[in-house]
Amino acid sequence: MKLNIKNTIYASLAFGWITIFWFGYDNLIQTINIATFGLRTPISGLILAIDNILGLLVLPVFGWLSDRSKSRLGKRTPYILAGTLLSMVGLFFVGFFAHNQNLTGYLIALVVTLFGMAAYRSPALSLVPDITPEPLRSKANAVSNLVSALFNLLAVALVTPFLVQNYIENNNYFPIIIGIVVSTFVTVGFFLWKVKENKLLADLDKQLQVCSLPENKEKEVCNTPSLRDTCDKKARLRNKLLLLTTIFFFYMAYNALVSNFTNYAHYVLNLEFRSLPLIVVMGGAIVGFALTPKFTKILGRKKTIFAGFIIMITAFLVATLLILPYVNRMPTLISNIIMNICFAVAGFGYGFVMVNIYPMFLEFSGTAKVGQGTGIFAMAMTVAMVITPVLSGMLIEQLGILTGSTYSTTIGSVVITNFGDYRALIPYSIVNLVFGAIAILFVKTPSQALHNKDITP
Repeated sequence: MKLNIKNTIYASLAFGWITIFWFGYDNLIQTINIATFGLRTPISGLILAIDNILGLLVLPVFGWLSDRSKSRLGKRTPYILAGTLLSMVGLFFVGFFAHNQNLTGYLIALVVTLFGMAAYRSPALSLVPDITPEPLRSKANAVSNLVSALFNLLAVALVTPFLVQNYIENNNYFPIIIGIVVSTFVTVGFFLWKVKENKLLADLDKQLQVCSLPENKEKEVCNTPSLRDTCDKKARLRNKLLLLTTIFFFYMAYNALVSNFTNYAHYVLNLEFRSLPLIVVMGGAIVGFALTPKFTKILGRKKTIFAGFIIMITAFLVATLLILPYVNRMPTLISNIIMNICFAVAGFGYGFVMVNIYPMFLEFSGTAKVGQGTGIFAMAMTVAMVITPVLSGMLIEQLGILTGSTYSTTIGSVVITNFGDYRALIPYSIVNLVFGAIAILFVKTPSQALHNKDITP
């Protein structure tokens, strides 16, 4: 049984425009909050958490609804289309109200945008596992993440030229927003042309029927029991809770970084090119996504995830040392080169975790209700992303108070100065990664031989 790479890529296009949106959102909103409205970092973090507060309810509900839906377009596609349209309209008005420095209108538009995104995120994430047999889901998720990474590069091209000081000073975010909207609708059109959801599901059923025939040599691989089938009810619950804990701490670290990395680049690394750290991390992640299936086949999902955590922790520890003046006495150029190598290595480890954590949770959850399982996974992720922008923002502010570090914003003729020291960001993420690594260690899996069968492509 082989993965249909072409169909997986087409179904993963939904990851593509989601990626474009979130890269633009993470860069835009933290910049707008600080540079346009002069908000304190905890308040900015609270605004950045709005999408996740909405997601706590919307993600599982729409995952559950899409499991039970039927239409000419399929059960996931209608939600994907409606949510995309709503989010793009909302995003236009986010830019409009930010340009006019209307905080109330900006927040209302932001809520509309994020509701649309949350409404279709679970259905979109469920589409690839819907059309993929369980033994192939790690490989399929690697393909999806590679597609997402390529769209991230497109997002960089759309965002970076216009997220510079002269645009920010004029509160002009329309070039970025128009780029996001146009690229999204072009991708949606191609998705609708290539992805016929009902046909893909019918093709999967035929493939599984052929696979289960007595004379089929791959029958054993096709019918390999899942982790859910090899554990009793109590063990399944324990493992799912540990995996949810792992997911929680992973996204506590990840979301804190993406919510603050452009400000970290500007205020700590003194970079005009604010998106550079995210680009370097994504470059490392692309390599990680490509190599993860090979490592997973050898190590199994659990050990590969743990290795990813260790790689990220090590890379970020070195990066932390590089910003300490009493430790780092190297020339700035060499220090910056090593810093970027650290970010690339961290991205590589991130790829190990991202490719495996979602398929592993679905494996414990069973395959009957992928949308519901995706919703639960997304809830753990979302709880972390509600907490972490606020918590990391408070830590950044408190360190700023202790060290006397400030940043200033001019609104009209008024200069607003707030405390904030973004050097707290990476140590904060390291602590959360350590907790995630500890949690995954306690997940119990069947024998390595069984697990290797489970992921054989």
